[in-house]
Amino acid sequence: MLVVASLLLSLPLFAQDGDKGQILGSPHDLTTYANLAQTGNGNGQLCAYCHIPHAVQGGGAGSTPAGLPLLWNHQLPTNTTYTPYSSATLKTTTVSGDMSTPNAFYSLACLSCHDGSVALGAVYRMPDNDTLNTTVTMANLQADGPMHLVGLGNNLSQTHPVNFTYDATLVAADSGIWNVGTAANIRQIGLGTALTAVRPGTQADANGALLQPILFNGTVQCASCHNPHSEASLDFLRVPVASTNANNTAAVPSLLCLKCHSTNVLYN
Repeated sequence: MLVVASLLLSLPLFAQDGDKGQILGSPHDLTTYANLAQTGNGNGQLCAYCHIPHAVQGGGAGSTPAGLPLLWNHQLPTNTTYTPYSSATLKTTTVSGDMSTPNAFYSLACLSCHDGSVALGAVYRMPDNDTLNTTVTMANLQADGPMHLVGLGNNLSQTHPVNFTYDATLVAADSGIWNVGTAANIRQIGLGTALTAVRPGTQADANGALLQPILFNGTVQCASCHNPHSEASLDFLRVPVASTNANNTAAVPSLLCLKCHSTNVLYN
């Protein structure tokens, strides 16, 4: 019974990001890029670019920094202070450019490749019998790599805001966003970490991914809208590929916006 209970408790951890096999052949499968070729007996360790199964935390040689979740292995940017998005119409006052906080890790992990400051193959611990290319960054990746730079020069002022609190106070100030819902929308995963659905409901797509964006301890991060393990929808968006819109069946990216933003007449 204890084993069964443990398995049931662990299921949401795996379900919330869908089928990890979908990373194979996607742009996040870095083993497919010729200028990131691996050498050694372990060719094809696509997970090692971000995760290491036998991580040793502590910050010493060959170890990952203490406190990082997800067995994280990709080296994080040295400068973790970014210029955040700002606007005269922005209702939240909590947008922070400090990506060193625990909640912000779910943005900083993305930025560790996408801001172009760290090589794609720069890891804390090399996988056994393998070597990753530690010179190529997103900025000089072959093909369309430079098109996907986000946070270049530690500047996030031109992108959708991240690292801010989405709560009842924000909902009260902005009539154009949905209520954060109730405690029934909280998914408990891992060791007490809460993922909160923005809109009410428990629906999931065929891969088990939530149909609504998620909050990381009440904050919006890059991973609230993007699922790095699945490109079932365009640009790794957290909307099911089967999503349709009565007026435009090709409006999948816009459907993600509507998971948080409403078309309330007061807002328009």
